[in-house]
Amino acid sequence: MKRIMKGGSSPISEILQRSAGKSAGLMGRSKKSVDEEHMLDIAEAIFIKMADFIIGKERSIRGIFTKYSVPEMFPDNTVLELLSPGGFLEGVKEAGIEDLQDFEVACLMRVLAKPELDNAVILNEFVMIMENFGVPDAMEDEENDDYIPDTEQSVN
Repeated sequence: MKRIMKGGSSPISEILQRSAGKSAGLMGRSKKSVDEEHMLDIAEAIFIKMADFIIGKERSIRGIFTKYSVPEMFPDNTVLELLSPGGFLEGVKEAGIEDLQDFEVACLMRVLAKPELDNAVILNEFVMIMENFGVPDAMEDEENDDYIPDTEQSVN
């Protein structure tokens, strides 16, 4: 199994080892719920690793993923930035995770993809999820502190 990080132990491999024996002895839980829980654990481990990479690069989710998104207007005049599954995976690679296994991709898409939107990922939802892992919602090029409105400038 490829690892998310080069060298050392991967959070995903640790989760796989921890949960390997769970399905046999669960009381009252179906195999389906164990599989769902396992997939969520793996997705969470990938989100943590991605957050570490993005924070380390001093980037933001929007700064990486916006170029892969497409604005979509809905009948109620709301506009959502949508990421196709391929665009999402390109952003994941740019974020620093380049060697995901098919099952790991399936875990991420299980959490993020919207079947009613052709399995697209809603950028705003992804931003909010990643904020929970410490990734700020700010573009790295924002320079709001430098703005001085004309009315506040002195004329000396």
